[in-house]
Amino acid sequence: MSAHATTTDIVYAKSRVLLVDQYDHVLLMLTRHDVDGYPARWLTTGGHLEPGEDHRTAAIRELFEETGLAIDDPGAPFTTRDFVAERAPGVWAAHHEMWYSFRTRRFEIDRANWTPEEKVDIIDERWWSLRELETTTDPVEPENLARLLRGQIASC
Repeated sequence: MSAHATTTDIVYAKSRVLLVDQYDHVLLMLTRHDVDGYPARWLTTGGHLEPGEDHRTAAIRELFEETGLAIDDPGAPFTTRDFVAERAPGVWAAHHEMWYSFRTRRFEIDRANWTPEEKVDIIDERWWSLRELETTTDPVEPENLARLLRGQIASC
């Protein structure tokens, strides 16, 4: 963080879903960064909690909004992630993520439920193998996503 950066007192709560298909591939979405000038990066499905939502409910909602897949229960979170990131030029904020994993058969993404923001922010989506994740030079968040996938393949 630079000496001129502002840190907000808000902690942004998010839910992320590691969606794994029958081939042990994970669905990732190429999304624009919040800050202009930063490269787009590959992320799992998920996003911010809406007012009054808990992490579990947000995971279910985000998965449906972003993919069209409706589930009743994402199971228990398998990890958490706490970090500070730039949300706007010079404005840094804390983030708290709860991570879920869910196994499904591969399907075609349904974009019908995308929010106006998602229609702008999501550039592409694709299913990635563990090997592709381990060898890509594309920006992927978090950087340890391949390790997270490896650990979840057998358990989800």
